Amino acid sequence: MDIQIRQFMHILIFVIGLGLMVGGIITGKHGAVVIGLIVAAVNFHQWLKWNRHYSSSKKNQPRA
Repeated sequence: MDIQIRQFMHILIFVIGLGLMVGGIITGKHGAVVIGLIVAAVNFHQWLKWNRHYSSSKKNQPRA
């Protein structure tokens, strides 16, 4: 998967999670807040893990 597409997908899913949290707070639906928090947190964790893996693999590549 292209780096820019992966970055865009992580940002999109994170924003959806934040939207669920805000929407749940506004409407008083606590389930949406919890699900939005889980979606945003898990996606943020996966994005950090992928960034760490990508940057470490980029360091180990020989220069041409």
